Amino acid sequence: MSNNNKVVALPAKMLCGSLAALALLLCAACPNNNQPTSAPSVPKNLAVEGCTATTITLNWSAASNAESYQLFRDTSSTGGFAAKVFDAAGTSYTDTGLTTGSIYYYKVQATNSAGSSALSSAVSGTPLAVPATPTGLAVAVVSSTSLSLAWNVSASAATYQVFRHELDGFVRH
Repeated sequence: MSNNNKVVALPAKMLCGSLAALALLLCAACPNNNQPTSAPSVPKNLAVEGCTATTITLNWSAASNAESYQLFRDTSSTGGFAAKVFDAAGTSYTDTGLTTGSIYYYKVQATNSAGSSALSSAVSGTPLAVPATPTGLAVAVVSSTSLSLAWNVSASAATYQVFRHELDGFVRH
């Protein structure tokens, strides 16, 4: 036959037997139905897209021949990455229920019916709470060329950004 179809001749006695046996014989004679013959490539560009106080959102580039992805988490960059947190076809995931201030490390691998890729390089993320707005803003000293500002410390703030309004809008200093 011209299109690589296989014909299997079966004795008449066999045709009257089990349909399941006939289906097995027919499937054995079929090509692999376009199933992958090798594992997919390693997903690239795993990155932390954003964090909240209890979540980390990650995304990665699709890997060739991938049918799905598995995302693994650990609390050590050199850990075993045994905690699978995602197993689906998408290329992004938001990990929830995390502890604020803890560092989490992630690796992703691609899978298909032929196998799994190696794990990607690790990336890390830290859920951080947004600090409260400082209170008690006051001008402490005023002169003709300068002023000094003071405010109450905001818990969990690492740095502060001061803005001033000019005629054409706010300017950060």
